[in-house]
Amino acid sequence: MDDERLTNAYTVLIELYEEHHHWRKVIELHQEMLAEYRIHLGSKHSLTIRRLYLLGSLCTEHGHGNGYDYYEEIIETLGHGDHDCHPDALEAMIILWDTWSRHQHAGHEKFNADFVEVLYIRYRYVLGHHVHFEYSILRELMIEYRNACIKSFSVSMAITIKAMIELAHYSMKMEKHVHEAIPLYEEIVTHVETISKTNTTTTIITATTITQVRERLTQAHVQVCGHESASSQSIERAIKVVLHRYEFLRSTLGWAHTETLTVLREVIYLYMKLKKQDSVTIIQRMLLEATIQIIIRKKHSKTLHEAGKLVGQIFISCGITSYGHDIIQELRLKIITGSSTSSTKLNIKLDKAVGRVSFVFLVTLEQIIRENLSISYAEVMADYITESVLYESYTRSFRSSSTSTLRHAAHLRAFLLRHKRQSQIKRIEEHSFENFIQKWSLHAQTHIQKILYISLLEQIGNEVREIYVGDVACRSSVAKVSALLTHDRAQEAYEVAHCAYRFIKEQCSYHKTGNVHYGFKLSGLMVLLGLDKPIKANIDPKLHQNMQIIREVLKCCKESKPDFVRLPLSDLNGLIALLSKQQNYADLEVHTIISIGRLFVQARYLNASTSRRSEAICLCEDIHHNLRRVWGSLDPKTLEMSDLLSQLYTNMGHTRKAQSVHENILRLVTEGDDGDDRTLDTMDSHTARHQVELLKQSFLRLHGWDKSPEIYTDLINDVKEMAEYKSQPAWKDVKPAHEWNAKEAASETLGKFEALQTWYLVKPELFDEKGEIRAGKVGKRAGMSKKRVTSNWGLNFVNNLLGGGQENGVKTREEGRGKRE
Repeated sequence: MDDERLTNAYTVLIELYEEHHHWRKVIELHQEMLAEYRIHLGSKHSLTIRRLYLLGSLCTEHGHGNGYDYYEEIIETLGHGDHDCHPDALEAMIILWDTWSRHQHAGHEKFNADFVEVLYIRYRYVLGHHVHFEYSILRELMIEYRNACIKSFSVSMAITIKAMIELAHYSMKMEKHVHEAIPLYEEIVTHVETISKTNTTTTIITATTITQVRERLTQAHVQVCGHESASSQSIERAIKVVLHRYEFLRSTLGWAHTETLTVLREVIYLYMKLKKQDSVTIIQRMLLEATIQIIIRKKHSKTLHEAGKLVGQIFISCGITSYGHDIIQELRLKIITGSSTSSTKLNIKLDKAVGRVSFVFLVTLEQIIRENLSISYAEVMADYITESVLYESYTRSFRSSSTSTLRHAAHLRAFLLRHKRQSQIKRIEEHSFENFIQKWSLHAQTHIQKILYISLLEQIGNEVREIYVGDVACRSSVAKVSALLTHDRAQEAYEVAHCAYRFIKEQCSYHKTGNVHYGFKLSGLMVLLGLDKPIKANIDPKLHQNMQIIREVLKCCKESKPDFVRLPLSDLNGLIALLSKQQNYADLEVHTIISIGRLFVQARYLNASTSRRSEAICLCEDIHHNLRRVWGSLDPKTLEMSDLLSQLYTNMGHTRKAQSVHENILRLVTEGDDGDDRTLDTMDSHTARHQVELLKQSFLRLHGWDKSPEIYTDLINDVKEMAEYKSQPAWKDVKPAHEWNAKEAASETLGKFEALQTWYLVKPELFDEKGEIRAGKVGKRAGMSKKRVTSNWGLNFVNNLLGGGQENGVKTREEGRGKRE
C-alpha cells in the first residue's frame, strides 16, 4: 500500500481495462486492492468502504458477481450486526431496499425472508431517525412493505404477518387511521388461527404477539366506538370482539386479574353505548357473575383488594351503585349466615364454601362504592368480622344451653340493630324465640310472649355481664311495661306484666334482694305509679286492685329474709305508696321496717329504765354502722342516724363519744370516706356548718377537747378553707377552734335528744311534687360504691322482737362488735 509505483501500476492497468471494456479484469483488480485494504487498513476504513461501494456498483451495473454482497457487507461492517444503520452505510441501504422493493429478490438469492426483514428494519430506522420523514410517509412505507411481502412470500408467512402487525400498530397512533387498524388486526387473527389449524408453516408467531394483537384489536374497537358517530352495528361488532377477548382472559389469567377486569370495564362501556333495553340487565348480570367468581376462586388478600377496587370503579362508572350495595349485602349475608334476604331479587348461589378472606374484596368494594372517607377500611372490616363471630357463636349456642342461646341471640341482635338491618333482626327474633318457648313456657298469647322475649333480648344486648334469665326478666319487664304504658298500650302492658311475673316466679328471682325493688316497681306500674306522664287509655279499675305481683314479692321477702338496709329508701317509700293505693294494709305494716328501726330506737330510749336506754344506744350503733357501710358515712340518712346517736350519747353523759361522732364526720369531709382519697364526699354548706356547731356544743359541754387541741384547730381550719365553703356567707362568723371559750354555756336543746311530737316514717317536707324523695344533701364523687353489710337488724330481728323474744332479739354492743369483726 505504501509502494507508489505499484499503486500507479494498478491505476494505469484499471484504466486500460476500462477503456477496452474488460470489466471482469477491472473487478478482479479492485477485489485484489480490497483484499489489501482489509489487511492493511481494516474493514471499516473509509478507503475500504469506498472500494466496497465501487465493487458493488461495477458488479451490479455489468452483471459480474453479486454486487448486493458488497452493499450488505458495508451495512454489516458499519452496523456491528445491529438494526441501526451507520451514516456511511445509508447509500448501500437505500440501494438494497430499492432493488428489493422494485424487483423483489430476482437475481439475488440472498433476498430471503430473514434478509428482507432485517433490511426493512434498518431502512425504516434510517428514515425515522436520520431522515425524519413524517408520519404519512412512514405509513406509506409500511403499506408498501406489507404488499411486497404478500407478493414475495405469501400472506401466511411470518414476515408478512409481522408487517401487518406493524402497520396496524402504527395506524393506532393517529386517530383518523384507527378504524383502518381494525380490519388489519382481524385479518391477522384470522391468518394466525388458520396457520395453527393447518400447520402450513414452520414459522411461529409467538403467543405473546397474538395476545398483544387481540388486546390492540379490543382497544381499537373501544376507541372507534367512543365517537358519537359510531353506529349500532359497529358497537355490536366491537362487543363481540371484546367479549371474546374477555372470555379468553378469564380462562388464561383468571377472573380477578387486572387485565381481565379492565376488559370487563370496556365490555360494559360498549353495552352502555349500545343503549338497548336489555343492556342494563346484561351489565348487572356480568358484574354479579364477576363478583361471585372472584370471591369463590381467589384466596389471596392482595389480589382480592385490587379486584375490589377495580370492580367498585366499574359500578360507579355505570351509575348502578345501589345495585352494587344489594350485591354486597346479599353476599355478606350469604357468606356469614348461608341465607339470603327477601328484600332483593338476587338469586345468589355459592357453590363453594367461601371463607372470611372474601371480606377483603367485599369491604374494599363497599368502601369504593360508598365514596365515604369518614368510615375507614378497618372499621368496615371490623363490622364484618364481628358479625361473623357473633353469628357463629349464636349458631353454636344451640348445641349448648338455652340461656347461652338467649345471650348470643341478644348480642347478635344488638349488633344488627346498631347497623339497622331490620330483616335480619326479625329473622333472629323468630328463630331464637322458637328455641326460647321450648325451654320456658310463658302461658300467654304468642304476641305477648314475643313482646316479653324481645324485651329480654333488648336488656341482655345492652349488658356484658354474666346473665341469669330471671334477673334479666326483672329488669326488662319494668322497662317494657313502662314503655307500653307510655305509648298508651295499657292492656298489652298489663298482660306483659303478668306474663313476666309468672316467668320470674318460676325462676325464683324475687327471692334475691337485688331484684326485690324491681318487683316493687312492676307492681307500681300496675297502678300507674312511676310514670312520667298520665296515660290516655281507659284502664279497667279491676286491674288497679290486682295485688298478685306485690304479694308474690312480699312472700319472697319473707322467705328469703333480706336485709332491708340494702334497699333504696325511695323504693320502700314507693312500696308504702303502692300498698296504700291498693289498700293492702296488712303488707304495709311489715314493710315499714327501715323507718321503724329509727323510730324503735327513739321509743326504746324513752323507756324509763336505764337498761333499755343502753339497749337503744346499742341498736342505734348497729343501725348507724350498717348505714355507713351501705350508703356511706355522709349520706343524709346516715347523718340523721349519726345525729341521733350523738344526741343519745349526750343525754347519757357520754360527751366524749358525741364529740368523736362529729369529729369523724368532719374529718371524712376533708379526708375522704374510709381513708380513700378517690372516694371523697362533699356535703352542702348548711349541713357542714351544722356539724361544726354540734362539735362546738360537745366542746362546751366537755369544757375542752378529748384529744390534743391542735388536732381540732387544724380540722376546723381545713373545713373552713375548703373551696365549697370558704366563700359561703354562713361561714364568715365561724371562729377558729383555738378561739372557742370553754367557759361559754352550751345550748339547752342543740345536740340533745328530745321526744318527737309527731311520729312518721319519712319527713313530709322531703317529698317533691311527684311524691318522690328530693335529692339528698350529699354529692358523691366518682368511685363511691356500696359496701358489705356485716350485721343484720332487718326483718328477722323485728319478727323475733314482735314474737316475744325481745331479750334474744337485741344484740349487745359487744356482740355487735364481735360479729362485725
